[in-house]
Formats: sequence, C-alpha cells, structure tokens
Amino acid sequence: MKHMKMKSEKKSLQKLLKENEILRLRLGKTEETLNAIRNGEVDALVVSGAKGEQVFTFKGADHAYRILIETMNEGAATLVSDGTVMYCNRRLSEMLKVPTTKIIGRSIKEFIRTKDLPAYNLILARGVHRPSRGEFSFTRRDNTILDVQISCSPIKIDSLDAVCMVITDLTRHKSSEVQIHLRTRAMESATEGIFIIDAGKQCLPVIYANQAFLKMTGYAKDQIIGHSYSLYNRTDIKSRFAEKMKQTIERRKVLQDELLIITKDNKKLWVLLRIAPVCDTNGAITNYVGVQTDITTMKQEELVISTQREELLHVTRVGMLAEFVSSLAHEINQPLTAILSYTQAAQRMLTGNSEVQKILAYIIKDAMRAANVIERLRALLKHSKPEMKPLDINLLIKRTIALVATDAIVKNISIKLELKKDLPMVLGDRIQLQQVLLNLISNSFYALSGNTGSRDVLISASRKSASMVAVRVKDSGSGINEKNMKKLFTHFFTSKPDGLGMGLSISRSIVEMHGGQLNAKNNPDRGAAFVFTVPVHVKDAQ
Repeated sequence: MKHMKMKSEKKSLQKLLKENEILRLRLGKTEETLNAIRNGEVDALVVSGAKGEQVFTFKGADHAYRILIETMNEGAATLVSDGTVMYCNRRLSEMLKVPTTKIIGRSIKEFIRTKDLPAYNLILARGVHRPSRGEFSFTRRDNTILDVQISCSPIKIDSLDAVCMVITDLTRHKSSEVQIHLRTRAMESATEGIFIIDAGKQCLPVIYANQAFLKMTGYAKDQIIGHSYSLYNRTDIKSRFAEKMKQTIERRKVLQDELLIITKDNKKLWVLLRIAPVCDTNGAITNYVGVQTDITTMKQEELVISTQREELLHVTRVGMLAEFVSSLAHEINQPLTAILSYTQAAQRMLTGNSEVQKILAYIIKDAMRAANVIERLRALLKHSKPEMKPLDINLLIKRTIALVATDAIVKNISIKLELKKDLPMVLGDRIQLQQVLLNLISNSFYALSGNTGSRDVLISASRKSASMVAVRVKDSGSGINEKNMKKLFTHFFTSKPDGLGMGLSISRSIVEMHGGQLNAKNNPDRGAAFVFTVPVHVKDAQ
C-alpha cells in the first residue's frame, strides 16, 4: 500500500516537472515576443478566439519610419491640437538641449520666444487642418537663441486630431544669407565695375552689374541686364577683343586687356578689363565674371609724362648741339680770323698785281661768308629766351622724379626725398631746371651701376639764404676721382664710355644763366653730391 502511494507521488512529481518545463518554454517565447513588440520587430499578432482568428497590428509596423525619424537631421514631434508633445525625436532634443523625457508632455510654446508666440499659435491652429509653416526663434536650455523653420501637417491618431511637426535649423541658412548679403553689398560699394555674364547663351548676356559699372558706362540697369556684353561697349570688341577673349576662354585663363570704350553719352573711356571663367562642379563654364577699372586718368598722366619726357629730351639734344656748335664755332673762328688777317696783309703787300688782288678779295669774301654761316647756325640752335616764372621747387622735383621712376625700378635704385616745407617760390624756367635735375639724377644712376651695396639717391631741397634755394642730388656710388674734379664741368669731358661730355657743362650754364651756381663734391663716407642754387622769386624773398 505504501509502495503504491510512493509510486503515485513519483508520477505526480514528474508530471509537475514536465508542466513546469512547458510553462518555462512558453514564458521564454512570450518574453521574446514582448521584446520584439517593444523593438518594433513585430508588425501584428494573430489571436484565435471564440470569434475566430483576429489580427492586431502594432505601431511597430512603421519601424522603418521610426528609424528614419530618429536619424533625420531635422527635429520631429507629434503634438495634440493644444500643442502638447506626444512624441519627439532625438534631433529635436539636441536642438533644444533638453532631454527627450522633459519635452514629451510639455508644450513647444515653452521654448518659443515671446515675440514669436502669436505667429506660432496661428500656424499650429492651421496645422490641425492643413499644412502650414513659419520661421521662429527657440530659447534653448542654455539661453542661446536658435532660428528655426517649423512645418506643420495634420494627422489622425485613433480619431484624435494631431499635428506632425518638422523643425529645421536655419543657422547655416541664415549664415549663408548674411554672407551673400555681405558679398552683394561689397560688390555694390566697390569702385571697380563688376559684372557677370551668362556663358550658356551665345549672345553672352549680362545677368548682374554693380553700381560702379552702370556709372562707368552711363547706362541704366535695365539697359544692361539681359543684353549682350558687346552692345554697350561700342568698341572693337567684336574683332580683336572678341578673338582674344575666345582664345583665352578656350585655355581657361583669365583675360586682361586695356580697352578704349565709348560710353552712352559718347565719352571715351580707357578701362582695364579682367574676365575670368566660373565653372560648376563638373568643370563646365557656366559664367564669366568681369572687373572693369577706369584708367583714363592714369592714361592721361602717362601721356603728360611722355610728352614732358620727349620735350626734355628734345631740349637736351638741342642744348647739347648748341653748346657743341658754340664750341666748334669758337674753334673755327680762330683759323678763319687768321685767314682773314693774312689775306688782308697780302692785299696790302701785293698792291700792284690786280689778278692777285682779285683772288685775295674772293678769299676774304668767302672767309667772311663762312664766319657768318657759323654765326647764323649758332644763333639758330641757341635756345630762345627762357620763360622765367615763379615755380614750386618741391613740386618740380616730384614731377621730375616721376619721369625717371620706372628707370629707377628697373635699375633697383631707391630714390629718397628730403624736401623742406614752406619753401618760397623760385624764379626760373621749368623745362631748363628739370633738364638740370634730370642730368644730375642720370649721373647718379650711372655712378650706382656697378655698386653692389646700397643703391640710394637722395634729393633734398632747403633754404640756403634769404635769396637762394639749394637743391642737392646725393648718391652712394664710388664718388668722383679727385683729378677729374677740376675739369668736371668743362666741354667734352666725360668719364662715361659713350658720353659726349656736354651734360654737366650745359647744366652749369643753365644754372648760372638763372643767377645760381652748380658745384660738386665727394661725400665724407661714399658717393658724390651735386648742389645747385636757384634765386627766390622777388615777392617771396625776405
């Protein structure tokens, strides 16, 4: 009996253990199912009941969409019609710098700046029924301001009216707008004419032109925009320039050229034009951007300088020739005078021979004619009477330096000025004084030609006395050989292999004709200095 009872209890225990194992397995499957439901891995459940099998769907059916929303760059939220947040993604939490748990159940209004609340309420109310959007500013957890665009769309959740909200960070967009606005203002305020051409159209229409460009050409904006670039220039753009532009563009280089254009009011304008191609990401040319600079004044100044240079060179050549003829005439006049004297003596001695007297008369006549020819040639080449006018010596020095500035750059020579202010006006001929100064500067340049050290020329002007102003040209060359110092200003003396030896002689003559003096001496350290004086204009003398 006892044995039967133990056997029965043993069977009951085994049955319980078996049922427990079955329950454990079912519990494990249930936990797996619950985890799958939580993770959105289950789209629906099929349940058998008294009414047959029924399908129950879960929100996990849109798992892929939830992943998309959680990883998108925009903030996203689901709101009920009063603005309470039912759901928000991680990006919105990052934008507001507030944990997700502290956003859900609250109203977005709490983060909207006060001034934007009326507009926000309006788009939220509209968003329940139709799509709406607007730009607002969030006050974030750290009190910083974030500019955003909020887009609302109506949705239904179990017959409940709700709003799907997408929030876009406008920080980069606003920054880009600021940069674009800044660049546009910069181009509009530039003094150079800036324009952009559409490269995609054969006529090359202008699609942008700044105010300086419009002012430069004289055309109104509507007369430029949309029209071919070549129409308003009225120059040789269709021939020489067009061909050069085509060749440059084909090589994808920057075009730079000087053009003489005619403005709308028929004024001639010199411009420096630079055009560069603009390419897209694939390397295709989409536009040309051009910069046009008015160089008319510079061209006029170059013309004036060129004219003055030619004038000075002419004066120098004529002056040198006049000095040469003067010296030559002096040398020729001596033998001519001797010929006349000897011939006249022969006439007196040979009074009885008429034929000889006749021949001697011819000799005297031709000798006197030769002397007259030389004198007339000397008078012809002699410079006319100087135009003595009041001159600003400092201004004359600066203008003279402008004539040799390019030469100084090429020769790597530095020209320095020490000009005293408030110097009185001097009385002199501008051309002749510039000729003197140019000759002295030229000599200084030559003295520096073999110099490996400092290559400086110092030009100074100062008051020497109440009636004189002194101009000094000082160089850092090798100086003047002492044995040449005494004959430095004599005719035909030169230390240059190709020199004529006339420059310093003519310069001293000009200075002395003005009532001043020209002298030279070696500097204590190195180089030489030439100093000439010019009288002060009487009205400015003290």
